[in-house]
Amino acid sequence: MTSPSSDPQWAARLVGQILDQQHGQGHGLQYTALPRRYSGQPHTCIVRHANGKPMAALQVADTSVPDMVARSCAQLGQVGALLAPDTALHVMQPMASGWAGGCAWALFPFGREISGLRGLGGLQRRLLRAPLLDWLHAVNRQTRRPVQPADMHALITSRLHAMLGEPRLAPAWHARAEAAARSLQQGQWQPVSVLMHSDLWSGNVLLLGAALSWTPGRVARGFRVIDWPGALEQGYPFFDLLRLAHSLGLSHRALAREVARHAAALGASPAHASHYLAAAYGQVLLTLENFPFERFNGMAGSCSEQLRAMGL
Repeated sequence: MTSPSSDPQWAARLVGQILDQQHGQGHGLQYTALPRRYSGQPHTCIVRHANGKPMAALQVADTSVPDMVARSCAQLGQVGALLAPDTALHVMQPMASGWAGGCAWALFPFGREISGLRGLGGLQRRLLRAPLLDWLHAVNRQTRRPVQPADMHALITSRLHAMLGEPRLAPAWHARAEAAARSLQQGQWQPVSVLMHSDLWSGNVLLLGAALSWTPGRVARGFRVIDWPGALEQGYPFFDLLRLAHSLGLSHRALAREVARHAAALGASPAHASHYLAAAYGQVLLTLENFPFERFNGMAGSCSEQLRAMGL
């Protein structure tokens, strides 16, 4: 027997009810369901005007996890509250939210992904580089907090021990974790925490407005960062920066300048980037769950190569 969560007609009826609730009967809106990648993922529909022009994205929680969308909206509100208004503007927030059929829903502005076409996608990434890096610098500056002694073990020491205790890691990461632990013990490194997205790459950046309006000025105002479920309020500096830089195709020289800029905002040395990243990857290692270790190792290896290329 088909369950409500796997029945497309159930999802369609629920979406129709929500649109009627928001726009009234006879609104003439169209909606197209997007494929789901895993069981329990919210149902997502692109909502279009009667003429086919996209206007919004509607998420409806699956019946197996009926409050997932509500929890996501609450987290988005908490993230936005940590930032200054002009910085919080770029965190994608719902236009409306509620409950229908026992499931939470949220209506978001429609945003376009970076193009998969090589030429257009490359141009869009170049337009995004400066505003995204400036935004991330502001996030770090605004959320910087010293790690308190009571939190040092949970946030730093235990994460470095996790890296040291994982025999499948490359020796370079063992050396980085050892150097970080030694620097911490000798008082040469005084860690701070920052708001960390945890999966900040170009695929989690959307642009509002029509493609023809993607001029540099509009891009600087119109990008939105999505997919915040893994965000940490007490996260690790430089983790988001290196992930974002890799996806934007930043050169090693340009990345070194950004590392120095972020370090100055954090009251740190660029050399401390390696320490923070050893702790950050220890955090990821301890929370892998169903994430394959091979993918984690590849991600960590890429990060280590970026550090090595900068002489860190």
